[in-house]
Amino acid sequence: MKDKMDNITEYLKRKHAKISRDYENTPEEQRINCTDLAMECALRLSKRGWNPEIRRFSDDNVGDDGVLHSKKLVPVMFGDRIKWPFHDVCYHDLMIYDVFLGEPCFVTDYTRAMFGKEKIPFVTMINENQIGSAIQRYIRKDNAR
Repeated sequence: MKDKMDNITEYLKRKHAKISRDYENTPEEQRINCTDLAMECALRLSKRGWNPEIRRFSDDNVGDDGVLHSKKLVPVMFGDRIKWPFHDVCYHDLMIYDVFLGEPCFVTDYTRAMFGKEKIPFVTMINENQIGSAIQRYIRKDNAR
């Protein structure tokens, strides 16, 4: 188990250091997106025989007026300078793997650590049965760049 975690933990730390330095100063259209980062984590975990999921956090709700109300997610590491409409992460066995956080985090602690909020709803975008084919599409897309 330790060997499996070391690989992903080192990746998260390395990418987090780079993002901490470069993300804010990169033009928005050139920033790496969270879906690709989540897929890269899923790829690394799947190479260890795990079947992770991709989950999307968003703070949307339908009000009593029937209108969708979207709140931007504000990552703690950037303060009010960066805001996202949603954020995709890799999930497996009660843990979230997100380079923006820089280390694996229990799902129950994630939104507080990442966004400073107790609970933000999420949906499973790619479940553990779909992840294999999604990773293959990601690899093909990445190789085509």
